[in-house]
Amino acid sequence: MNKESHNKFDDISKDSRAFITSEGAFKYFARQYDLKPGYIWEINTEKQGTPEQMKQAIEFVKKHNLKHLLVETSVERKSMDTLSEETKKIFMVKYLPILLEKKELKEIPIIK
Repeated sequence: MNKESHNKFDDISKDSRAFITSEGAFKYFARQYDLKPGYIWEINTEKQGTPEQMKQAIEFVKKHNLKHLLVETSVERKSMDTLSEETKKIFMVKYLPILLEKKELKEIPIIK
């Protein structure tokens, strides 16, 4: 599975290997597959979606020309809604696979 994933990511140009989520929880994943991770806030704290955090997230989306934004089901969507509005990008809900049955993994809804 790891090799297959590497092969799929290798098919994407290095300039296009970027993604953004609400929190910076995917650094190890990004490092494993040579991806550039972006996030609104680095870790869960009381300060989520501050003006500074939103500014850097908007800049990241624009700099990397991202087409989609990813939001986890366990995270409040308010900041991602704002990021979506500011960047005119749609976002997808990212499920945590451990919480789902196999049949549910086939459908990842696109929001907006």
